[in-house]
Amino acid sequence: QSRGTIVVADGSGTKVPVTSSGDELALIAQRIPTAVVIAAENRFEGALLAQEQYGADVVLLDDGFQHRRLHRDVDIVLVDAATLDPSNALIPCGTLREPLTNLHRADILCAIGVEREAVARYAADDVPVVEAYIRIRRWRTLDGVPTIPPVGDVVAVCAIANPQRFARSLRADAGVNVADMLVWRDHHWYTRSDAERIIETARRLGTCSIVTTEKDAIKLAAFAEQFARAACVVRVAVAQLEFRSDDGEVLHLRLSNFLGR
Repeated sequence: QSRGTIVVADGSGTKVPVTSSGDELALIAQRIPTAVVIAAENRFEGALLAQEQYGADVVLLDDGFQHRRLHRDVDIVLVDAATLDPSNALIPCGTLREPLTNLHRADILCAIGVEREAVARYAADDVPVVEAYIRIRRWRTLDGVPTIPPVGDVVAVCAIANPQRFARSLRADAGVNVADMLVWRDHHWYTRSDAERIIETARRLGTCSIVTTEKDAIKLAAFAEQFARAACVVRVAVAQLEFRSDDGEVLHLRLSNFLGR
């Protein structure tokens, strides 16, 4: 909800509330406490601040492929099933920001949950295509304490771009039964009434187990006491991107070449 350029974290901890940073940058600052994290409407100004005030020599941009004003040394584009869906279209009719043919500009393509060959057809010559998977590897509470995995029926809660991928991961990685799933639009700001709806859904299904993503937990943490009073246990799925060993080496080597280190 902020404007201009905001220093979310300066390498020694988060400096602003999630309402100023947004959910994704707050999560990055939480996961990587030593990182300098900046929210900037003008990416060039944000990168300049990172360099001049904090001595940054590497700047990572989220959704930077279309940002032509700021030079990039390397473009990495993640491609999933939704990207390749023939029914998908350019914004505002679909979710694509550019035609698929523009993927030839990428320096590295990463296939997420789709076959490498389906992505490689859009790559320029000599551009590597690596495969990666998003896996749930551990669980924590809303306040960050490690906890045991859920068992049995759960109510899944999320406001992310691909809720069905989260549901599939819950079944495949955690082996839980998603009795119901409450989905809001990506980046939704949860309210007290939303929390009450989640609680009532869990009660109706006869379960006290609620699961959510790290991105959602950033905002749902404000209602931790409300969930506790209702005897609802909220577990947060901690997911990570995993590469096959050879693909990880290819990615590391290519990035080292681009960055000269």
